[in-house]
Amino acid sequence: MLLDAWGHDRVVLVGHSFGTNMASYFLLAHPERVAGLIQIAGPFLDPWREADRAAQRARRTDQQRARLDELDAIESRTDAEEIEYLTLSWFTDHADRARARDWALASARTLRPINYAMNSQLNAAKKADPLESHVDELREHLPPGTVIIGGAGDSRPADALRRLGTRLNCEVIIIPNAGHYPWLEAPDQFTAALRAAVKSQTQRGQLTGQRSPEPDAVGLSASSQAAAHR
Repeated sequence: MLLDAWGHDRVVLVGHSFGTNMASYFLLAHPERVAGLIQIAGPFLDPWREADRAAQRARRTDQQRARLDELDAIESRTDAEEIEYLTLSWFTDHADRARARDWALASARTLRPINYAMNSQLNAAKKADPLESHVDELREHLPPGTVIIGGAGDSRPADALRRLGTRLNCEVIIIPNAGHYPWLEAPDQFTAALRAAVKSQTQRGQLTGQRSPEPDAVGLSASSQAAAHR
């Protein structure tokens, strides 16, 4: 386990996007290693997909939708086609419509190549063992002070995060005018929320006296950008 290799006993775990699902499953498997949990832009549990798809449709023109479908049907895209495909797939994640395409284009240029095989395996595993079936268990293991941070302008519905927060009995912070990457569109608000959550949970970890007197580090559960349009 990486935590052992890094010399960390317990951590405040941070997940973003699909990384929130990964962080949740890690907590279920190793609750004794998690001193705190901060979830950013997820996890989204059903029902949420129809609202997300409707928001995406509203943010794309008919021409953009047609071009995205055309690129999606190409079995082996050129590098230029792949960048265009990812840009059209991702720009709907952002609340700031004026800068959304530029942000998506920058991500498309830097985050390639996409590991489509890994994405398929992760999606298959998620379907085989959906997080929705573990909500009660997750609530039992949830560290005190767990926080979910989302953006009001994400195409994925903020209400889904609020519903999950109610089910888990944890705080939910929805940042206005921010999308799926709130540090881009509302950096000051996001930074303040994240720092407050980290500080609170590391302090709580120092007071618990479980295994290690304090959490050793903040762990990051990396986000996974879904390449195919959802």
